[in-house]
Amino acid sequence: MELFEIQAPSLLERLRHNILPLDVEKKTIRSSIDIARSRVLALQNQSTSTIIETEALSRYVAEYSSLLAPIRRLPVDILRRIFVDPIVYKKKWRHIDRDSILLHYRPNSLGAVCYHWRCVSLETATLWSSLMVFLNEPDRYTVDGLRVALQRSQKAPLHLVFRPVISSSWSALDAEMMREVCKHSERWVSVEVSSNRELLRQLAPVENRLDSLQTLTMLPPDKLSIKPGARQCKVFAQSPKLRTLRLIKNLFHSPSTAPIFPWSQLTRLCVGGLWDSSGYHYVLSQAQNVRELSSCIWGIPDYSPLQATVHHLHKLHVYDDGLPSESELNVLNHLTAPAFKELLVSRCKLNNLTGLTIQAFLSRSSATLQSLALHATPVRAVDLVSLLRMVPTVERLVLANLLPNVVTNQVVQSLTARASSAEEILLPMMTSFVIDGGYLFTPDALFSMLESRLASTNALSQL
Repeated sequence: MELFEIQAPSLLERLRHNILPLDVEKKTIRSSIDIARSRVLALQNQSTSTIIETEALSRYVAEYSSLLAPIRRLPVDILRRIFVDPIVYKKKWRHIDRDSILLHYRPNSLGAVCYHWRCVSLETATLWSSLMVFLNEPDRYTVDGLRVALQRSQKAPLHLVFRPVISSSWSALDAEMMREVCKHSERWVSVEVSSNRELLRQLAPVENRLDSLQTLTMLPPDKLSIKPGARQCKVFAQSPKLRTLRLIKNLFHSPSTAPIFPWSQLTRLCVGGLWDSSGYHYVLSQAQNVRELSSCIWGIPDYSPLQATVHHLHKLHVYDDGLPSESELNVLNHLTAPAFKELLVSRCKLNNLTGLTIQAFLSRSSATLQSLALHATPVRAVDLVSLLRMVPTVERLVLANLLPNVVTNQVVQSLTARASSAEEILLPMMTSFVIDGGYLFTPDALFSMLESRLASTNALSQL
């Protein structure tokens, strides 16, 4: 039997432009591939086999198998969705700041796979819309490369990260790159920038032109760079859609040096490492409409008298990006939130005083905690039970990757409803329970807890 050969358009053209064979041809092609593989195996077992024939048959198997590959059947719109999916780039949305995570797409790598993928990647504007603007590093990025990326991004919203000048110099190339990217300021949706004074000065042309800006991340100036930002920077003052602001590390030392932001518009705020309580108090006193607060506050002293009341705060995420410590929860001692409902704690050490801190915060705020999530948090089982006992109104509980093996039979049994037990059940209003990680409880204890909760006669507290 002769091997099946694709006619016009040729096999190479079909592979190049992803032209699929007809259904009636596929069965014949599969049979030919099986025959070619059998011939290759037979030739390899013969001492007189010719290398040319073996290579030709192997190439036939490879090319025709590629033509039948399942991924070729994916429509272009599905392929585009895969190209821009965060999982492809090993990115995970994190807690409160998920919308401000910038994906650094690799369109050039995708385009190197095959001609078809290159065509799709070139036409996928989103792949070119996340840009790292490297300043004072001509080897990393050129003006021509920046122009090409901006052109390929078409009209897609732009997500920008400005890598500032490390030394005190500012080259003509840096200024040209800034002018090029500033031409597209109406498309800026998220921006990450340091408070480098020269960098902010170069951004002056975009003032009053940031109509699409939604997320702003401001980093401190590099230690080796020039002085911090100019007094009362107004670049971002008129950004009508700005809702998320992330202030990382010690951005300013006093209100007089703080940039001007549209504080009243903000609904999501991340404050990371304002080292003194006065700066923290200033930020929260300005952002009175914030509903979600993510806080990593290092070293706020408990004895500080400053208190901030945020009337619309609904969700608080307290975290530590370094080693687990106890200081981050001190933020609760300086905050009052009457509308508070959700608390997420990540990588913060919990002890027997944690429950008292949370309880005092809720009492001071006259708030009812409905959702509690603990993530990658070192805590003992006895302290976890003590904490849960102090927040009986919780309806949703999340225990994820707690350190060490915290969720023991003691914890599970404390959540089990027993009609004959005189001891009050933990979290009587719990309707949602999420558990993730490696723990030491037995399956029987877990099943007993689930059965008792599912059989609850109280419709409001059924798991």
